[in-house]
Amino acid sequence: MTAPHGAAHRMTALVTGATGGMGLAIARRLTHEGARVMLCARDPERAAEEARTLHTSWHAGDLTAPETARTALAEAARRFGRLDVVVAAAGTRGSTRDLGAPMDGECGRILDDNVTTLANTLTAALPALTESKGSFLALSSLAGLTGYPRFPYYTAAKAAAIGLVRAAAPQARRRGVRLRVLCPSFTATPMTEDFAAELRHKGVPVQQPSRVAEAVLCVLRSDGWDPVWTLTPGAPPRPYDFPPFAPLAEQPS
Repeated sequence: MTAPHGAAHRMTALVTGATGGMGLAIARRLTHEGARVMLCARDPERAAEEARTLHTSWHAGDLTAPETARTALAEAARRFGRLDVVVAAAGTRGSTRDLGAPMDGECGRILDDNVTTLANTLTAALPALTESKGSFLALSSLAGLTGYPRFPYYTAAKAAAIGLVRAAAPQARRRGVRLRVLCPSFTATPMTEDFAAELRHKGVPVQQPSRVAEAVLCVLRSDGWDPVWTLTPGAPPRPYDFPPFAPLAEQPS
């Protein structure tokens, strides 16, 4: 596998949320394709275990802290000599289903785990990716585009992640960095375990993390600059078509 912009050297990558679910599947696939990958996750024991299995390096820390993100990205760039790709897959779902009876403090935690971690990782990654003319790919969810009433805080956080990427993509492009977000539909990860049986009973298709990892490769290899991509069962990853943006008219003072 080559770097996204066609360089001939072996691609280097950092994957956050890399010890489970989609993040781990992505790290495994990138490694299988020949990339040099650093795993980044909160749990040092799990990160070390997966890194040993993949014969790669790891960094543990909480990316809701900007300094943790700066340290992780600097370590990856220093270890590899350059950094071509960052895949931001860190995130949590939470348990609140009814906003009339929310879990105490959960809204802030879910926003932090899904949006603050993404923002910190992107800010820390931009210098290295500007130098390499590389790619930053965030993992969100189709729930952030369609709305999903089962987990309102999670849905709000995934919508915010999409909005962040859309807002920052033009600035990244001016730096030569491709900034994109992939929004998969239901995927068999720990986040869906507690209602997977219900989905099966209703005939709702659930895709495997390996398919998301394959889609990540497709998006990274794409030459386009479309910022938002979707992935649904039976279809290839594809750019999401938003209505044309029309700036708000200035209001009279």
